[in-house]
Amino acid sequence: MEWLVTMFVMVVGMLLMVSGLIKVVFPVVLLFMSFYVVLCVWMPFYLLSDK
Repeated sequence: MEWLVTMFVMVVGMLLMVSGLIKVVFPVVLLFMSFYVVLCVWMPFYLLSDK
């Protein structure tokens, strides 16, 4: 029975860690994605207007 409680605590701890990581990582990934999209959209216009 004790190992069951330990397992449960470990799983809850891992879930909290994962959710914390997602909270930290998600905005960074979103920022990079938006930056990449802006770059992909803006770059061809910049190259075309340069000629």
